[in-house]
Amino acid sequence: MVATKRLIGFAGSGAVILLLLATRASSGGMDGKNVVTILDLVEKGGTTKLTIGTERDLSYSMVKIADPPRLILDVASGFIGEDVLPATFHTPLVAKVVVEQVKQPVLGSFARIALHLKGPFVVTKSEGKREIVLTIAPDGWTPAPAPPADVAPKPAEAPPPADPPAPAPKPEAAAPPADPPAAPAKASKVKAAGKAGSKVVGSEDPSIYSFAEEKTAGMVSTVEAQVELAGKETKKYAGKHIDLDFKDADIHNILRLISDVGHINIVASDDVKGTVTLRMRDVPWDLALKVILEAKGLGKVKLADNLYRVAPKTTLEKEQQMLIKEMQHKQVLKPLITKIIPISYAMAAEMSTKAADLLSSRGKITVDERTNVLIVRDVEESISLVEQLIVNLDTQTPQVLIEARIVEATSTYNRELGIQWGGHAVSSTATGNPTGLVFPDSVVVSGGGQDSQTPESGMNPFGEDANPNFAVNLPAKVGTGAGGALGISLGSVGNSANLSLRISALENDGILRIISAPKILTLDNKKAKIEQGTMIPYSQISAQGVQTAFQEAKLSLEVTPHVTADGSVLMQVMITRDEPDFNNTGARGDPTILKRHAETELLVEDARTAVIGGIYTRNYGKSYSQVPWLAKIPVLGWLFKKRTDTDRRTELLIFLTPRIVNRAESIGM
Repeated sequence: MVATKRLIGFAGSGAVILLLLATRASSGGMDGKNVVTILDLVEKGGTTKLTIGTERDLSYSMVKIADPPRLILDVASGFIGEDVLPATFHTPLVAKVVVEQVKQPVLGSFARIALHLKGPFVVTKSEGKREIVLTIAPDGWTPAPAPPADVAPKPAEAPPPADPPAPAPKPEAAAPPADPPAAPAKASKVKAAGKAGSKVVGSEDPSIYSFAEEKTAGMVSTVEAQVELAGKETKKYAGKHIDLDFKDADIHNILRLISDVGHINIVASDDVKGTVTLRMRDVPWDLALKVILEAKGLGKVKLADNLYRVAPKTTLEKEQQMLIKEMQHKQVLKPLITKIIPISYAMAAEMSTKAADLLSSRGKITVDERTNVLIVRDVEESISLVEQLIVNLDTQTPQVLIEARIVEATSTYNRELGIQWGGHAVSSTATGNPTGLVFPDSVVVSGGGQDSQTPESGMNPFGEDANPNFAVNLPAKVGTGAGGALGISLGSVGNSANLSLRISALENDGILRIISAPKILTLDNKKAKIEQGTMIPYSQISAQGVQTAFQEAKLSLEVTPHVTADGSVLMQVMITRDEPDFNNTGARGDPTILKRHAETELLVEDARTAVIGGIYTRNYGKSYSQVPWLAKIPVLGWLFKKRTDTDRRTELLIFLTPRIVNRAESIGM
């Protein structure tokens, strides 16, 4: 196959154009390849437009890298020839453009166009069957006014003659500007970051699938590898800085010169041919060697510390493919071994599904459920991976002891202050104190504020009439074991008048504490429940008659724990404490149910106690039983009223403490 290419660069006011034309001199060996015919880079109005055209329908993939800013576009089956020099062009947004031909065993041959941007950017695209136009603009860019007509791009000029005089170096031939050094450090930092607590249980031999960078011909097999390569392109070159100025110099002489300057040994194969025209100033020798090899489609292989072999990339790639096939062939020819792997804590059937992904195409895994073992038949490397996986997964399941404490505190206070007083007065002839009037001749005044339920203990009125005749009857509820009372009776000679007074007082003060502590032991991620209670019968009336049903009043703890990687316990908890209240009953005497319920999800450190909830209530009351108007009189008003004070306080707290019983054996902490 013979291919001819022309590289034409233009530089004008406000415009930079890169035009790459590829034509085939002959069709031999070009079947299946899509020739890139147009590669045009234009800067206009603050944006950069990249146009790519091909002979056939265009199929491509594009990767955008934010840090460092890169735009990589691969043309599937694209062909740009084997003797095209890498081109470096500049616009206000693009630092450089690298064009190269890439061959891979899996993806085949494709053309790569890599744009190195100077800062953050956005890209939009419009495409047809055989052409794609990418518009690249700075991040946050807004369109600028259209430029005047006199700054339009100049027409393409003719290529320079075969033997031009030695002019000053063109911008295209200058050494590529160094990228910011911080970019690769940031990329490597992100790559190295990982989740805390994760660990590698086994890895395959990487030489089966990849090779060291110095032993390859520049292939990139995946998008992830392309991104990593873009970050590595900013590496520092530590070689001695040199100046080179040659025209049509033999490539072997250039390699000998660099070998002498860099104090290295270079062995060139017979396929290394051609001449080089270059002009470089103050460039590290290792960077100059890399640029020259890429310009001639060559690659190098490091054989020793200071010994390199130089050959065409196609030759090195073929050798590499042969080496890959040889190693894969050796992998197929490795002997199979059979190993029995016992499973202690997990189920062998469950472990077999996880281990099956690590077997080679020749491997097989069998489960013996009776002895709970795995029978693995494969090459030694795959069996080693399976063993490492099982060692890390077949561990004791964490066991968690969950203890709950339900603390209830109730305090009650009740106080009553009561008073009773009354009596009677008689004015008549019989008592010797008539009124002296015709009417009324006799007058009797007596209290009437009592009934048959009125407490009269402590009263001893004079005469045969034992009725104290209370006018104000507001006693406290005193009696045996409750409060106290004091009675006073006053009477006249002849029992014509008497006065009775009874004072009563009552005070109750009580504290009640109830502590319930259910606890239960369970495995990680397994629900557990414990309960204790009583069944309370009650009557139900239906069409079938009166039936007896039962209502459950119980203390219950239900929990599902999960042990995290750092040793904490994540729990879904439901706690219930119900009890009958026989002080408050229904219409048929059935007791009511006092319910206490908490349901939550929380994370607690091992052996730490957390308060998951609480309820505090207070009922305070003050009431008066009194005689209207008279009870409002200062001081004397206490003779006409009764006071009752009540104060009830309840407090509910729920504590939860998880403990990992087998912490060291299960999570190793």
